[in-house]
Amino acid sequence: MLPYGLTRRKPGSSRWIKTAWIILAAEFLLCFALGRADISHHRPAQYLSLGSLLLWLPLTPAYYAAFEWHAATRRWRFAFLGWWSVLVLTGWIMFLPGVLDHFKFTDGLVGHSFIAMAGFTSALLIFVMVQLLGEEGWIFNRTWSFYVWNGSVLAYVVLMTAAGWREGFDPTFTIVPGMARNILYVLRLLSGTLMFAAALEWFIGATKLLREPASVSLPLQVAQEVTL
Repeated sequence: MLPYGLTRRKPGSSRWIKTAWIILAAEFLLCFALGRADISHHRPAQYLSLGSLLLWLPLTPAYYAAFEWHAATRRWRFAFLGWWSVLVLTGWIMFLPGVLDHFKFTDGLVGHSFIAMAGFTSALLIFVMVQLLGEEGWIFNRTWSFYVWNGSVLAYVVLMTAAGWREGFDPTFTIVPGMARNILYVLRLLSGTLMFAAALEWFIGATKLLREPASVSLPLQVAQEVTL
């Protein structure tokens, strides 16, 4: 529903939009048909049905391409679709028997949650703000902060996945001080510091934007009514 609140459809793009809504309806029917409550992820019906979400990997970018977007959103639109694709693919892999058993309650799931929040959700919200701000969305489109943020999130995810992999074999890995653990956590601190620096640049840009006098352009008809 999100695009309908932000923009309009491109002419002749109804095919991808109709396809997406049909598949969404089929996904709902599949969810209702499956057993729920306390059901093991080792059952093939569970992880195979979850694999149906992989259909959205090519479909969602095509769906968003069927709408008209401000040119300033291009960078963050690709970012949020990229993070979303990684989230769907890794989410299914992490749910598979043996994989989930290894990563459960480890830093590996912390890293995966960062794909969801710092990666996908943050990029999606910034994409929405840039679409709403239009030309004033420049505060989020600086090359340095864009690549530092997304690169640091990726580094954080890789570091936590590596820590979670080790932790799956040895639960004391993240508790007992050690060289490998300390290096991973120092690098994690560095990546978090870089993310903070990127967010700080956006915050400073936003304060500059708020200090600028707002220019209001009314449509001709509305302007005539206001004048009268």
